[in-house]
Amino acid sequence: MSSYFAVPLAFCFLFVFCFLTTEALAQVLDKTYSNKECGISFQYPSNWKIEEVTWDEEKIWNESQPKVINFLVDLEPDVPEGFNNVLSVELDDISRLSDKSFEGIRSYEHDTLAVYGVQGISSTTTQISGFPAQKMVYNEELPNMKEDEKFKRMKTIIVAYDKEYVIIYDSNNAYYDKYISTVEKMLETFKISAPTFEGIECQTVPKNAPIVEDNSPTVNTSNLSIDTN
Repeated sequence: MSSYFAVPLAFCFLFVFCFLTTEALAQVLDKTYSNKECGISFQYPSNWKIEEVTWDEEKIWNESQPKVINFLVDLEPDVPEGFNNVLSVELDDISRLSDKSFEGIRSYEHDTLAVYGVQGISSTTTQISGFPAQKMVYNEELPNMKEDEKFKRMKTIIVAYDKEYVIIYDSNNAYYDKYISTVEKMLETFKISAPTFEGIECQTVPKNAPIVEDNSPTVNTSNLSIDTN
C-alpha cells in the first residue's frame, strides 16, 4: 500500500518545490521609479541597478532639424551577470507615422521585425495601466552564433497619449528564465499618466518615417529624478 502512494506523493512534492522555486525567482519590488514629465512609474527590486540615460540624435536625417532626444531608463540585476539581463523603458514620438492607432503601431512593429528577418515571434495582445499593449517575444541571433551567445527579447509596446511606450527585456538565453518572473511583476506595476514634458523632450523619430518640422524646446534633463520611497 505504501508503494502505491509513494509515486503520486513524490510528484506532489516535486510540483510544490518547482512552484515555490519559481515564485522565489520573482523578487520583491520594494522601490519605485517615477518620472512625471514623461508620465511613467513602476516598481522594481532594490537589488537592481537603475540608470536614466538621454542621448542626442542630432541632425541625422536633416541638417536643418533641431535636436531630437531619446529618453531611456535602463535596469539590470546588481550581480556579475546583470549586464546580460537589461530592462529598458523608452518613450517614442509617433506623430510622424500615418497611422497612430494601436493597430497601426502594432503592424508597424511587426513589419519592422520582418524587415530584419526576425522569425518565430510569439505575440500577445493585452492591457497595461488600462491602455492597449502588445507583447512580443523572439530570439535574437546571427549566423554561426554559439548557443551561449544568443539572446532572447521580450518587447512590450503600449500606445497612450499619442505616444508609444516601449519596454524591452533583453537577456542571454541562459538567464532569461531566471529573471522573467521579476520582469513580468514589474510590468504589472507599470503606470502611465498624462505626460507634462516640462523641461524635457521625451521622444524620438521612427527611423523610416518622414521628417516634419519640429520646433521642440531645448532639452533640460535636470528634472529627471528617481523616487526611492
